[in-house]
Amino acid sequence: MAYTSFLIPTKVTQDTGSSEISWLLDSNVQNETTGCESSVPLTSFNSKSTGLLIFSNFRTNKVPAVNDDGSTATVVNGIECKIICNKDGRIKDHIIQLAQNGVLIGNNKSSSSSGNIHTYGSNTDLWGASLTHSDLSSLQIAVKYKSGSIPHSDTCYVYSAQLKIHYS
Repeated sequence: MAYTSFLIPTKVTQDTGSSEISWLLDSNVQNETTGCESSVPLTSFNSKSTGLLIFSNFRTNKVPAVNDDGSTATVVNGIECKIICNKDGRIKDHIIQLAQNGVLIGNNKSSSSSGNIHTYGSNTDLWGASLTHSDLSSLQIAVKYKSGSIPHSDTCYVYSAQLKIHYS
C-alpha cells in the first residue's frame, strides 16, 4: 500500500452560527510548513463552541489516478488527519470530520483526550465514508471545539489540519 506525506491545506473557511465563537482567519493562508491557519487564538469560550473550520485545497493530485500495474482506479484504503493546534485543557474536540463541499461526511472522530498535535484515523480507516479517487480533489477536514460549562478564558489556536491518504 502506498501513501502520501501529510498534505497541507491552502484554504480555510468557516461556518459560524450565531451562538458560536468566530475564528479570525489568516489572510496569508499559505505557510510552507503547516498550510493555512487561524490567525489569532480564541479566548473566553464561556460554554460556547467555535465555528466550524473547513480546511481544503489539499494537493491530492499526488495520488495517481492509474496504479503501477496500469489499472485505472486507485483504491482509497485509509485517511489520516493530523490536527496541529494549541488549546488549553478545558477545550475539547467537538467535530473532527471529513467533508465535501462544506457538507460533513462519514464519522466524527473527535476525542476528548486529544492533545495539541493529534492524528485521527489510520491506514485502513475510511471514517465511515465511501471514498473513491475522484472524491479526493474535493475532500475537506472540518474542525470544531467546545468548552466546559464553567466560564473561563482558555485559549485555542489551530495551526493546521493535514491529510494523509493511503491507497493501492
